[in-house]
Amino acid sequence: MLILDVAVHWLHLLAAFTWVGGLIFVNVVLTPAVQPKGIPPQFVRLMGMERFRAFAWGSIIILVITGVYNAFQTVPDIADLTTSSYGLTLLLKVTAVALMVGITAVNSIVLRAKITQAPAGPGGTPPVEMQTMGKRLVILSRLNLGLGLLVLLLATLLKFGL
Repeated sequence: MLILDVAVHWLHLLAAFTWVGGLIFVNVVLTPAVQPKGIPPQFVRLMGMERFRAFAWGSIIILVITGVYNAFQTVPDIADLTTSSYGLTLLLKVTAVALMVGITAVNSIVLRAKITQAPAGPGGTPPVEMQTMGKRLVILSRLNLGLGLLVLLLATLLKFGL
């Protein structure tokens, strides 16, 4: 059982690292590099945003599976979720992850599709509607990164029993 627990924990950490690390890259490196240059979203796609989407969703699937396994290992009684500080912290972490999944869905399914399919305006400039969607995408991505960092903090608190 120890080997399975170690493997599941490692997969959970790897998936979290991939998702949150990708959010850091997108928000700290990629977006600032292309945003002031007015690069059309089609080029952003070529620079890796679409590829990251696959990694993000793969990470989410792994996190859900391994997270459920880990939760049953650490909180065998459902009542402990609301009666212990560990359980309450875990519920807060799960809530933050659920918000992240929702934001990821909006960004990768709704906004990204609209932005990448929108035609360029006169002279290759993006139309106002596309610029507005692009700003929403950036704001939601930053919010997702903030939530991801909160999840990592909560995971640390859980690990040390604080």
